[in-house]
Amino acid sequence: MIRPLSKPRPSGRRGFPVRYTTLALIIMLLSMTISFSEEDKSQLTVINRTPLFLHVIIDGTPYLYISPERGVTHESDAKPTFSVTVFYSPGQSTTGRINRTIQVPYSSGDWGCTYGSGGCDCTSTGPEAGSAIWEVSADTMRVSPPPAASGGGVTP
Repeated sequence: MIRPLSKPRPSGRRGFPVRYTTLALIIMLLSMTISFSEEDKSQLTVINRTPLFLHVIIDGTPYLYISPERGVTHESDAKPTFSVTVFYSPGQSTTGRINRTIQVPYSSGDWGCTYGSGGCDCTSTGPEAGSAIWEVSADTMRVSPPPAASGGGVTP
Protein backbone atom coordinates (compact mmCIF):
# COMPACT_ATOMS: atom_id res chain seq x y z
CA MET A 1 0.00 0.00 0.00
CA ILE A 2 1.33 3.45 -0.91
CA ARG A 3 1.00 6.11 1.76
CA PRO A 4 0.29 9.72 0.78
CA LEU A 5 3.22 12.09 1.35
CA SER A 6 1.19 14.37 3.60
CA LYS A 7 0.53 11.65 6.16
CA PRO A 8 3.06 11.60 9.02
CA ARG A 9 5.44 8.67 9.17
CA PRO A 10 5.70 6.55 12.29
CA SER A 11 8.79 8.50 13.29
CA GLY A 12 6.77 11.72 13.21
CA ARG A 13 8.72 13.18 10.24
CA ARG A 14 7.35 14.13 6.86
CA GLY A 15 9.27 13.89 3.62
CA PHE A 16 10.16 11.77 0.66
CA PRO A 17 10.40 8.01 1.12
CA VAL A 18 13.88 6.61 0.66
CA ARG A 19 13.12 5.27 -2.82
CA TYR A 20 12.22 8.78 -4.09
CA THR A 21 15.33 10.29 -2.56
CA THR A 22 17.47 7.56 -4.14
CA LEU A 23 15.84 8.11 -7.53
CA ALA A 24 16.42 11.88 -7.29
CA LEU A 25 20.09 11.29 -6.44
CA ILE A 26 20.54 8.92 -9.40
CA ILE A 27 18.96 11.44 -11.78
CA MET A 28 21.20 14.21 -10.44
CA LEU A 29 24.34 12.08 -10.92
CA LEU A 30 23.29 11.11 -14.45
CA SER A 31 22.84 14.75 -15.40
CA MET A 32 26.34 15.54 -14.13
CA THR A 33 27.75 12.59 -16.09
CA ILE A 34 26.04 13.74 -19.26
CA SER A 35 27.29 17.32 -18.93
CA PHE A 36 30.92 16.16 -18.83
CA SER A 37 30.62 14.20 -22.08
CA GLU A 38 33.01 13.96 -25.03
CA GLU A 39 31.62 17.19 -26.50
CA ASP A 40 33.62 19.26 -24.02
CA LYS A 41 36.91 19.19 -25.89
CA SER A 42 39.34 22.00 -26.66
CA GLN A 43 40.72 22.05 -30.19
CA LEU A 44 43.72 23.67 -31.81
CA THR A 45 44.32 23.60 -35.55
CA VAL A 46 47.79 24.50 -36.84
CA ILE A 47 47.97 25.21 -40.59
CA ASN A 48 51.25 25.15 -42.53
CA ARG A 49 51.37 28.28 -44.74
CA THR A 50 55.08 27.84 -45.53
CA PRO A 51 56.48 26.34 -48.75
CA LEU A 52 58.24 23.59 -46.76
CA PHE A 53 57.24 20.67 -44.52
CA LEU A 54 56.78 21.31 -40.78
CA HIS A 55 56.92 19.25 -37.62
CA VAL A 56 54.34 20.36 -35.05
CA ILE A 57 54.32 19.31 -31.39
CA ILE A 58 51.15 20.18 -29.46
CA ASP A 59 51.18 19.41 -25.72
CA GLY A 60 53.79 16.70 -26.30
CA THR A 61 52.00 15.02 -29.22
CA PRO A 62 54.10 15.12 -32.41
CA TYR A 63 52.61 15.67 -35.88
CA LEU A 64 55.37 15.04 -38.42
CA TYR A 65 55.93 16.21 -42.00
CA ILE A 66 52.92 18.50 -42.36
CA SER A 67 52.93 19.46 -46.02
CA PRO A 68 52.42 23.03 -47.26
CA GLU A 69 48.81 24.28 -47.13
CA ARG A 70 47.82 21.38 -44.85
CA GLY A 71 47.01 21.42 -41.16
CA VAL A 72 46.60 19.28 -38.07
CA THR A 73 43.91 19.48 -35.44
CA HIS A 74 44.75 18.50 -31.88
CA GLU A 75 41.93 17.77 -29.44
CA SER A 76 42.10 17.42 -25.67
CA ASP A 77 39.96 17.71 -22.58
CA ALA A 78 38.59 21.20 -22.02
CA LYS A 79 41.42 23.56 -21.08
CA PRO A 80 42.42 27.19 -21.68
CA THR A 81 45.84 26.82 -23.39
CA PHE A 82 47.95 24.62 -25.66
CA SER A 83 51.74 24.49 -25.69
CA VAL A 84 53.00 24.37 -29.29
CA THR A 85 56.42 23.91 -30.89
CA VAL A 86 56.75 24.23 -34.68
CA PHE A 87 59.93 23.63 -36.67
CA TYR A 88 60.95 22.83 -40.22
CA SER A 89 61.11 19.10 -40.88
CA PRO A 90 64.66 17.67 -41.18
CA GLY A 91 66.34 17.35 -44.59
CA GLN A 92 65.14 20.65 -46.02
CA SER A 93 67.11 23.71 -47.08
CA THR A 94 66.29 25.80 -44.00
CA THR A 95 65.93 25.58 -40.25
CA GLY A 96 63.72 27.44 -37.85
CA ARG A 97 61.84 26.82 -34.63
CA ILE A 98 59.07 28.64 -32.79
CA ASN A 99 57.46 27.95 -29.40
CA ARG A 100 54.09 29.43 -28.44
CA THR A 101 51.31 29.09 -25.93
CA ILE A 102 47.96 29.30 -27.71
CA GLN A 103 44.96 30.45 -25.72
CA VAL A 104 41.49 29.12 -26.54
CA PRO A 105 38.11 30.25 -25.23
CA TYR A 106 37.37 28.29 -22.05
CA SER A 107 34.98 28.24 -19.10
CA SER A 108 35.57 25.83 -16.21
CA GLY A 109 31.86 25.25 -15.49
CA ASP A 110 30.03 25.27 -12.19
CA TRP A 111 27.60 23.32 -10.04
CA GLY A 112 25.46 23.97 -7.01
CA CYS A 113 22.52 22.78 -4.95
CA THR A 114 19.67 24.59 -3.24
CA TYR A 115 17.71 23.10 -0.40
CA GLY A 116 14.12 23.92 0.34
CA SER A 117 10.92 22.45 1.69
CA GLY A 118 10.56 20.42 -1.51
CA GLY A 119 13.96 18.78 -1.15
CA CYS A 120 17.22 19.31 -2.97
CA ASP A 121 17.58 20.92 -6.40
CA CYS A 122 21.03 20.53 -7.95
CA THR A 123 22.30 21.93 -11.22
CA SER A 124 25.62 21.64 -13.00
CA THR A 125 27.31 23.01 -16.07
CA GLY A 126 30.40 21.30 -17.38
CA PRO A 127 33.46 22.99 -18.76
CA GLU A 128 32.87 24.79 -22.04
CA ALA A 129 35.72 24.38 -24.44
CA GLY A 130 36.66 26.39 -27.47
CA SER A 131 38.92 26.15 -30.45
CA ALA A 132 41.61 28.20 -32.15
CA ILE A 133 43.41 28.21 -35.48
CA TRP A 134 47.05 29.20 -35.87
CA GLU A 135 48.37 29.71 -39.39
CA VAL A 136 52.16 29.36 -39.46
CA SER A 137 53.83 31.25 -42.32
CA ALA A 138 57.46 31.59 -43.34
CA ASP A 139 57.38 35.07 -41.76
CA THR A 140 56.10 33.53 -38.50
CA MET A 141 59.13 31.27 -38.45
CA ARG A 142 61.47 34.25 -38.88
CA VAL A 143 59.75 36.88 -36.70
CA SER A 144 59.90 36.68 -32.93
CA PRO A 145 56.65 38.53 -31.97
CA PRO A 146 53.73 36.09 -31.93
CA PRO A 147 50.90 36.39 -34.45
CA ALA A 148 47.24 36.45 -33.44
CA ALA A 149 45.30 33.20 -33.68
CA SER A 150 41.67 33.25 -34.69
CA GLY A 151 39.31 32.08 -31.96
CA GLY A 152 41.88 32.57 -29.21
CA GLY A 153 45.18 34.27 -28.64
CA VAL A 154 48.86 33.53 -28.88
CA THR A 155 51.24 34.48 -26.11
CA PRO A 156 55.03 34.18 -26.13
